[in-house]
Amino acid sequence: MQNTISIGQFAHFSINNDAHEHKAVIYQVGKSINTDKTFKVYATIKQPCPNVLPGMYVLAHIDKTNKKVTALPANALVTFDNKYYIFAFEKDKKEGGKPFTEYRLIEVTKGDTNDGFAEILLPASFNIQNTKIVTKGAYKLLSAKKNAGEMTCG
Repeated sequence: MQNTISIGQFAHFSINNDAHEHKAVIYQVGKSINTDKTFKVYATIKQPCPNVLPGMYVLAHIDKTNKKVTALPANALVTFDNKYYIFAFEKDKKEGGKPFTEYRLIEVTKGDTNDGFAEILLPASFNIQNTKIVTKGAYKLLSAKKNAGEMTCG
């Protein structure tokens, strides 16, 4: 399970069953997740609130970020030699009278993973808009490239 809370996100909370909701900004996120699937988050309250004491535990609702990123199904990424890659369709061709599809391996930087999708940072020259990306069977392609001797550990 990966924590998708980050510094700068907003949290809304109330205390002691109070209907009034307070707003805070997260400045630190705990690194470990407890057995009850919770983790500590530290935030600065945006407006004075006399009923909140330092170190007090509250139930908060955290706004999701509206940051737009390039993301693919997490299964589309493969790792090799401590780097992340995706496969892009290159072309259909025939060799020895047999048809096959050629794929290009693109190195990417992996970002956050959430709900089965992974954020990726692409090379500046790569345009994903007009490219077909392999989203299923990427590890089979990697294995085939390794077996064909196209990839070796450095």
